[in-house]
Amino acid sequence: KNQINMNIKKITIDEVDLYSPLLEEGLSAILHTILFVRAPKFIKPEDFTCKKLAPLVYAKCGPDYVNQTVKEAIRELNKVKIQISPSIFTGVVSISFFEMKQRKAYLGLASYVDKIYFERWEIPILIKQVDSNDDWITIK
Repeated sequence: KNQINMNIKKITIDEVDLYSPLLEEGLSAILHTILFVRAPKFIKPEDFTCKKLAPLVYAKCGPDYVNQTVKEAIRELNKVKIQISPSIFTGVVSISFFEMKQRKAYLGLASYVDKIYFERWEIPILIKQVDSNDDWITIK
């Protein structure tokens, strides 16, 4: 598979500040919302009510591989986040959208699949590390 990045539209949203106990739920809501808006015909949304961010409800996107990809993106962010102070970390999550195009090689003896990327979203994240037992919800 070849990757083609010509004419890719890059969208960077404002930095999202999240307390560490809210990272998974908050980032899941953002990523699923982007997927729901950008690829509605490829997903099967269902309402998901957040537990820690209640009463927030978002369209959680299926099938299962979409949910697994979102979870993996969050795990990866936790692995590569950069510490900028004792309790503050930063990182970026990216989502890319592409079309798959099949093309035939010389004389049609073989074919290749190209991924043609047309849009990339970048979400800068600032993570404020707190003990989940702390009274972090009242921090202003």
